[in-house]
Amino acid sequence: MTQTQRIRNPSLTLYAFHLRNDISQGAEKATVEASQLWESLADVGQTLGIEELQNLRQKLICYENSVYNPVVEEKIYPQQLTLLPSGEESIDFRFINHSGVDLNGLLSPFRLHDIYAVDLTLFSEDTIDITQLSQLDPKNILSSEKIRASLGQTLLLYAEPVEALDDYQVLADTCVAQSG
Repeated sequence: MTQTQRIRNPSLTLYAFHLRNDISQGAEKATVEASQLWESLADVGQTLGIEELQNLRQKLICYENSVYNPVVEEKIYPQQLTLLPSGEESIDFRFINHSGVDLNGLLSPFRLHDIYAVDLTLFSEDTIDITQLSQLDPKNILSSEKIRASLGQTLLLYAEPVEALDDYQVLADTCVAQSG
């Protein structure tokens, strides 16, 4: 595979899971670290200059005046799983990183039983060179060291080849290697 291989619709999705409740602290009682996932996502927004993530605490229903307060959330759960105000499913944003790759983003915060979950996707609608894949995770910001999710996280990389190939496994391996 050549270094000038082009791909289209690349995306990197982070699925992160964080403990909200600890049964040893009482039924439906949020842990001391329950807000840690949302705080780390706000820090990511600060690092990357993404206003929508920086202001995440103002958008989530489990915050009042930027202070974590899960009581409001408990009033609507389980009728509503999303942690955004009624009718909203995600926070959409645009981000142009320093390399000039124009990225779009989508963040969907949820509560699933006793955990918080988030789907954070960074994607480009452009056709890019495969060597630019690392720009989907600028500054390696989606790493487990930056996103503090107590129950773990999964990264999903997606890209489509511009042309038909003889061996898609080579493309897949190259994408993983180039993504950082």
